[in-house]
Amino acid sequence: MSDENKRRFVRMELENIPTTITRQDGSTFDALCKNLSGLGMLIETNESLELNEEISAHIKTERNELQVTASVTREVTNDDANSYGLTIITFN
Repeated sequence: MSDENKRRFVRMELENIPTTITRQDGSTFDALCKNLSGLGMLIETNESLELNEEISAHIKTERNELQVTASVTREVTNDDANSYGLTIITFN
């Protein structure tokens, strides 16, 4: 998909929505969802993820619940936390 087509999806900026990440081995950790679109999401966590790692992300708010399978496609690390761009593979 071209960059132009990727940008046609609306990206929702979120206010640090608590998100539970589950690795393929079943271990879980907490993250914050920073933004969400039809193709992906940005999370922030103190944990480390590997590029191309496949994870499950569970977002629950007062009104809605979302479970996706995603792949880590981008990483930005700093002293406070790590940010990861995830490409959504499936909505569960």
